[in-house]
Amino acid sequence: MNGPGQVQPHDRIHFERVLDQALNSPSVREALSRADGAVNAEQLRTRALAASAGIAAAADAEYHGLLRIRGRTDASAGVSPSAGSSSGFRGGLMTALAVLTPSVVAVAAALFLLLGYGLRLSGAQPHLADGLVTAGWTAALVAAAAALAGIIAMIVAASRNRSTSHDAHSGDERPEVERERERWQRALLERGMVPFLHRGVRESLTGQGGRPSERPAPSGPAGSARDRSARPSDRGFSAPGYASPDFGSPDFAGPGSSGAE
Repeated sequence: MNGPGQVQPHDRIHFERVLDQALNSPSVREALSRADGAVNAEQLRTRALAASAGIAAAADAEYHGLLRIRGRTDASAGVSPSAGSSSGFRGGLMTALAVLTPSVVAVAAALFLLLGYGLRLSGAQPHLADGLVTAGWTAALVAAAAALAGIIAMIVAASRNRSTSHDAHSGDERPEVERERERWQRALLERGMVPFLHRGVRESLTGQGGRPSERPAPSGPAGSARDRSARPSDRGFSAPGYASPDFGSPDFAGPGSSGAE
């Protein structure tokens, strides 16, 4: 059983299809159009692939249901993972032997023939020369037969591997597995993918991880509107009527008065 948010490689292609479906959904396309270039679909796709575990965890229950149904289907079909691995090991060993054996025998045949015909040309040890030539041609025939057998073995191994792979994944085409996959994809789209993409657009717009940016309050001699409303006396003394030089208190007689009646 997979851990939370883990998707098997066989289902990775379905995860990416759901991602493309979410990117092309009307709500996400509308959000991208309102973003006005702050983020695009390819950037959102890259972020979603990087956060695939967290997105897939939103539909973890449905995915485990898919794995259970697929496991029961494979068990009823008689597919064993250990049998597949041992068959793959045997096939790989046979393929390696089919490639190496003709090569080694062909090299030996070439050496025998080269030495045998060399001794014949020199006239030394004719019996040894004849034996080497005979061994060389025999080795050449063995190499040809091994090469033919290797080709046949590789064809058989490839056919067996295709049959095993088809048996391992034939359960995915059955109706119950297909229904569970559709349930998982729908939950992944609605609870995981679309909310993640909308959140990505909002974070790109705010620039502070989803929090609206805060603008500092204006400062300076004038102050804010709240500060000005809190000082009514300042506003009163700055009015034109109070700033006139003719204004004075009742006790102030002006420059030309003597101060006495």
